[in-house]
Amino acid sequence: VIETPDFTPKTCRLYPTQESFTCNSYDMIKGIDKGLEGYCMEYDRYPGNRDACLMWYPVDRIKSSSIVERGVGYEGKFPVYYCADMDADFDFVESRTSKVIYDKDDYCCDTGFFSAIADWFYAGIPSLIVGGELKFWYSEMVSFITDSCSGKSYTWYDDGSGESFCGSANYAIRFDIYSDGDCGTFDDGTEYNLRFTCVPKNDAAHPAIFGSWYEYDGDLVLNEKNPNSPVRIYNYTTSELMQPEDYRLQCDKFYQVVSDTADNKAWTGRVRTGSSYVVSELGGYVYGDEDPPFGSAIIPAEVKSPEDWDGIVSTDEYDRLFFRENLSESVISGLPYGCHGPSCGVIGRCSNHEEIICAHPYPGGAWDYGDESSDEHYLDLQCPPGETCDLISNLGSVSPNDTKDIISSLFTESYRTVIWDWGTNRYDIDNIIDNILPPNNCLPAAIVDRYAAVNGPTCKILPIIDNVILEDGSNNIIWGGVAPTFTVLNSGYYTLKFTSGIDEEQLPLSRIDIDWADGVVDSPAAYGELNDKPNVEEPHEFKHYYTIGTYDGIDVTLTDNWGTSASN
Repeated sequence: VIETPDFTPKTCRLYPTQESFTCNSYDMIKGIDKGLEGYCMEYDRYPGNRDACLMWYPVDRIKSSSIVERGVGYEGKFPVYYCADMDADFDFVESRTSKVIYDKDDYCCDTGFFSAIADWFYAGIPSLIVGGELKFWYSEMVSFITDSCSGKSYTWYDDGSGESFCGSANYAIRFDIYSDGDCGTFDDGTEYNLRFTCVPKNDAAHPAIFGSWYEYDGDLVLNEKNPNSPVRIYNYTTSELMQPEDYRLQCDKFYQVVSDTADNKAWTGRVRTGSSYVVSELGGYVYGDEDPPFGSAIIPAEVKSPEDWDGIVSTDEYDRLFFRENLSESVISGLPYGCHGPSCGVIGRCSNHEEIICAHPYPGGAWDYGDESSDEHYLDLQCPPGETCDLISNLGSVSPNDTKDIISSLFTESYRTVIWDWGTNRYDIDNIIDNILPPNNCLPAAIVDRYAAVNGPTCKILPIIDNVILEDGSNNIIWGGVAPTFTVLNSGYYTLKFTSGIDEEQLPLSRIDIDWADGVVDSPAAYGELNDKPNVEEPHEFKHYYTIGTYDGIDVTLTDNWGTSASN
């Protein structure tokens, strides 16, 4: 029997299910279920846990019920991880090799030779004729040949005509003019040889990536060396030339934004079923993208620690998590929110299966995923037949800080960072260094508009406490919430009433702390999800036992889901 309890507030039942520790029942698959409310008849006191209820009186529903039918706060899966750093440290490369396109020897240095050269130009390469006149080559070559007939040799490059002769502007024409003896008994003079060769350009604008492999830019020329698979992948991380089917996109870093016990700092108006919010910075991620919310990673429930994550469970070694490349994979990195490497700008999502991550090697050119006979159908980073690879806009330009800002538009704070450790070849947990930090409070002028430029990307709006009154047992107001003190003329229970306002994105109201001004400080709603109560007809109500005396004003502090607190 409780003879003189300090308070008997209406609050949340502690155990709505056998496994529950709060008014909400958490399930890894279903999310969050509501519990029942009741009266806590006695709370623990210092040095114990003042949030723990020692004696509970359960009821099915009470007048001031704070658990309502509509959802309050985040109700999705937990834990939640987002990939913050896709590894795209690779390039699509093509083989470029030299090819002789004209080789003629045994010319002799006589007047007939020059007319033979002219005939060859006119007959073999009509594109060199402009307005009935040969291009500059002819006059240049006459000078070279004249010198060569005196025993000199020349090698001459023309960078501007590779597209006409070689089929690609990535090539230059090399002219070799040289003599190798006499013409023989029939003619006087020096024997003359002429060779035209297409050679790959190798300069600042056309650097070789690896040996004879150059960055693929869509201007592909097939050659004898690789007639069926002319494009490969060069992996900068391993310094390895790879077939595309042997390369997989993987994630190096994750942010955990919902803890293993469902703690979170979600934008609850955005991160909910039916949300219309779009992550426009990355081309339009939406709530339902695999895996909800907003393309989070899929981690098997039985894998408890990120240190045990493994992209290929069938091998003895650990591997990084992959991005989805087919519909049968059960462990994936989700959608990329950040990226490093030269190929970030060519990563996309398939047009009809947006959960599949693809690559569009040359965004400026056509790419055919549907024709099995196509010479370009060699990529494993591709979409199902008939689909296109739609680029993820801005993925190639987002910085690590941009990634934090984008993720913080869904969850304002992260709980830990998971980073791939190349020394141990496993994921490692970093709890401090690289977490997403909570935003600052909004400036007073921005309370109505949290997106005002003065506040940066976002800010926290303070809870509102209003209409504070203290009533006696006859509903007479003995304190209106403004006066510095109030007087109790008769010992007994008194009812504290007040309204609250919490920004839609910062729900639920996670904590109410009351300093009753008599030495007792309690948190009658320090657990469970709570709605705010802005309606003066349905305020928060809490009872407290006072003895006769004069007291300073009661101090009420509200804390929302983002950890933002305000007092009356």
